[in-house]
Amino acid sequence: MIDLPGTAVKERIDRNLSVFEVNPAPENPRGILVFLHGVGASERSMASLVAAAPADHRRLVLRAPISMGPAAFAWFHVEFTAQGPVLNESEARRSLGLLEELVVSLRAASPGLPICLVGFSQGAILSLLLSVTAPQLVERAICFSGRFPEEFERDVQPPLDSQHPEIWIGHGVDDQKLNIGYARAIHRLLERRAYKHSYNEYAAQHEVTPAMLSDAYRWLDQ
Repeated sequence: MIDLPGTAVKERIDRNLSVFEVNPAPENPRGILVFLHGVGASERSMASLVAAAPADHRRLVLRAPISMGPAAFAWFHVEFTAQGPVLNESEARRSLGLLEELVVSLRAASPGLPICLVGFSQGAILSLLLSVTAPQLVERAICFSGRFPEEFERDVQPPLDSQHPEIWIGHGVDDQKLNIGYARAIHRLLERRAYKHSYNEYAAQHEVTPAMLSDAYRWLDQ
């Protein structure tokens, strides 16, 4: 269970996803924020991101479907090799499908309400993947310290229009887990595919810093 002082959190299961909704939800929300954690973590790791998020949005926090141990979950297994990270593509595609199903259900239940995905590391990878493979489903995505797996290059679709979806990228130049080259490759991909986006580098490691959060949520509020 995610720890957010002063709030109530309710959990439901959508297929193999645990979905935690932070209450109280605003009476007339401006949008829906969906948070996705990184590998080897859980919904608890997103507490600071959720707490700092705009309170006028519904806030849903997901737990990835693959258990790696106590309070440790993943969207897919990954092996870090000398040539770079190698993901389990079938697991990644299955998790992407689960995320897509959840977002489709959110859109059906709240038509017209914009959806923004907020992901860190593996969660950023999934957020980015859904944004560019099913651009009709999300209005915005915030991606902290992620990368774009080349296995999904063939799945990229053109943006819905010149404004949607919008994608915010933030990455630490000192990241030793996923080096800054991965973020710069995302920037080039989004430029090549004509996606509206904001690209930002920080003096940071593999983390979400207060400066990143401030900039990302300021961008969201525009």
